[in-house]
Amino acid sequence: MLFNFFLKSKYISSIIFAIFFIFGSAQGVFAQTSSSTNYFILNPVIDSGLGRSTSSNFGLGASLSQVAPGKSVSSSFQLLSGFQYFYFASPNTITATPGNSQVSLSWTTPQVFLGAVISGYEIGVGTVSGVYSYESVGNVTNFVKTGLSNGITYFFKVRAKTATGNVLSVSNEASAVPVAGVASPGLGGGGGGSSLTGSLSLEGFAAPSSKVVVLHNGSEISNTISQTNGRFNIVLNGLREGVYNLALYYFDPEGFRSDFVNVRVVIQSQKSSASKDIFLPPTIKADKSEVRSGDSIRIFGYAYPSSSVLLYSSSETPLTTQAGLDGKYTFDFPTQNLVKGFYSVKSKAVVSNLSSSFSSQVKFLVGTENILSPELGACPAKADFNKDCRVNLIDFSILAYWFENAGFPDEIDLNKDQRVDLVDFSILAYYWTD
Repeated sequence: MLFNFFLKSKYISSIIFAIFFIFGSAQGVFAQTSSSTNYFILNPVIDSGLGRSTSSNFGLGASLSQVAPGKSVSSSFQLLSGFQYFYFASPNTITATPGNSQVSLSWTTPQVFLGAVISGYEIGVGTVSGVYSYESVGNVTNFVKTGLSNGITYFFKVRAKTATGNVLSVSNEASAVPVAGVASPGLGGGGGGSSLTGSLSLEGFAAPSSKVVVLHNGSEISNTISQTNGRFNIVLNGLREGVYNLALYYFDPEGFRSDFVNVRVVIQSQKSSASKDIFLPPTIKADKSEVRSGDSIRIFGYAYPSSSVLLYSSSETPLTTQAGLDGKYTFDFPTQNLVKGFYSVKSKAVVSNLSSSFSSQVKFLVGTENILSPELGACPAKADFNKDCRVNLIDFSILAYWFENAGFPDEIDLNKDQRVDLVDFSILAYYWTD
């Protein structure tokens, strides 16, 4: 297929040299397809025109035939030509505080990459976990959902979107139960209201020697270090009367964060309350983001010491491993019976008759090669624009898009000379990985 890459004439010879230099140092850049019982495409496929191919098992949508990187706009559309562009944002966190027939929601602002711009948020509301009806709330970080029924559990998520409606980030799920006659809770007494305060003791289980954090309305209000046996106890004083929805999590000894556990408590004036047996879930990581079919992928993390750690994937029957006295657990997850594709694993800890909630999910690809997870592998110092710990054709296409254009993100200007030119291409070539 004839592949034409058009740029300004004075740079044609230099760009061709740069392209051949990069392609000559790379392996496996030709378009390929891989197939199994479920059709799976791993490597980029270049198509000469607009079209779509289908069968009973798969569908392949072809790219527009304009292959030169560029941007075309009008009053009604925007076209990004050339290689695919990967704009994304980090996940954000939402918290929910109940009131009378309403719930106050607040969330963090996700970090965006590659020039993506968040223009607004949508709030998902539902009475069943995982099922939501979304509504636009504008470009804000807090919202009060009114018109709710007291005594019913509501579930919430927030997703960040671009001006064109693309979803950049989806938050965790938060829940709350509206209660009649509940005043807005606050932290700390002060002034004439100090006599109406109470205290709260939070006791539970975590990984040993870990930083346990308590959040209220998305802000950290207290923390402690769990004991070497994994137990923790946090006392909050000066709480005004009301219903509190708190979130607890911890950072394990290697700095990985556990998922949240929500705790709902009612504070009465001049009384002490306690929430016991708060079992925080394990942390979980994988040593690879992609694992070669037939090889194993190591799942690891921290949990309550000597607890049984159950690992759940596509099968309903969990795999089991044991946390050590230091709370660390590892498991070599087999892939020989898995078809190529994406998978996820989550874990929970069990001790005696107590069980933690589920951890967050760790996702990986069963494919054709072993690639270390970004947290574990040595990532390139520069030019990794899409943050996958590799510098390859995707990063090349992103840099080509910004070639001699204004408004580029700071990380695109590799030599920090306030322009994107051939010098930046040569720097990208230096950091090329595959």
